[in-house]
Amino acid sequence: MKASELIGDALGKLGVRAANQPVEPDDFAVAVRECNRMFGTFAYLELGYTPLEHNSDDVTIPDYAQEWAVLELALRLAPDFAPAEDYALLKDRLRIAKQDMLLQNQTIEPMSYPPTLPTGSGNTGVGRLYDPTFYPGPEEE
Repeated sequence: MKASELIGDALGKLGVRAANQPVEPDDFAVAVRECNRMFGTFAYLELGYTPLEHNSDDVTIPDYAQEWAVLELALRLAPDFAPAEDYALLKDRLRIAKQDMLLQNQTIEPMSYPPTLPTGSGNTGVGRLYDPTFYPGPEEE
């Protein structure tokens, strides 16, 4: 995705620009500053974003974060570009896109249990060959 696509899509969500209409240079400069601020705020997500300068710059974020980025930028640009009205639908779509992006951005490491932790009830029974009382330690695995 190019910077011009990100900014054009965000302004399109606000209804201030048609799909085939180019973004004016002044509008682009305002949107780039806001976009760079926005990704600076969300740096903790470690999306790999590099600040934008030109409309031909690549937006270096994963594909799963693009929908969120367009909607987040649109909501941040709304006070500057669109008439003051309720953006409930845009906010709802942003909330869903952010949840999806955060879920895809997570990595869950497998849990390791200490050898002092009992395996719990149900670990014994008829026909079981191995009947551990505690989880195995690192040397037992």
